[in-house]
Amino acid sequence: TLFGHNIPFYNLTTILLHLLNALLLYVLVNRISGKNHLALLISFLWGISSHYSEVTLWAAARLDSFLMIFLILALLVFDDSSNKKTNGLSTQLKVILLALCAIGSKESWILMPVIALAFILLIKRQGIMESIKSTLSLFVLLAVYLGYFIIFPLLWGKASPTGYAEFELST
Repeated sequence: TLFGHNIPFYNLTTILLHLLNALLLYVLVNRISGKNHLALLISFLWGISSHYSEVTLWAAARLDSFLMIFLILALLVFDDSSNKKTNGLSTQLKVILLALCAIGSKESWILMPVIALAFILLIKRQGIMESIKSTLSLFVLLAVYLGYFIIFPLLWGKASPTGYAEFELST
């Protein structure tokens, strides 16, 4: 490990990750609303909320912080591309890279395509076809992920590479 068994440094990095998430949330809300005070209030309330104390107090929940970093960064990429009216290859590559990082951090990344689609539809107010086109790469990645890690191992009776699908379907 980076700091060995030096717990204060480990705790410090966990708090810094939490602060980074609060900062990214501030940037996202500020971009969406254009209101600095609203963004500051929302990110501050999120940062001190007791609902997220698990992330800073429990070592195993640290991956939630990484997942949120990648999710907010992906939403910022979508926001940037919709403001510029572009959805080119560079946007898709950035989103795929962030999704791959999210996959590596926590399996609840599977909500990322749905959150991105809702963000583009409801917040950016783009049409349904444009929103689907923008998030198609995430949904393809989700289909591959679900197929490889859950569906195919279940259908073939094989062990999942991650151990997700280790239950019996036969009686």
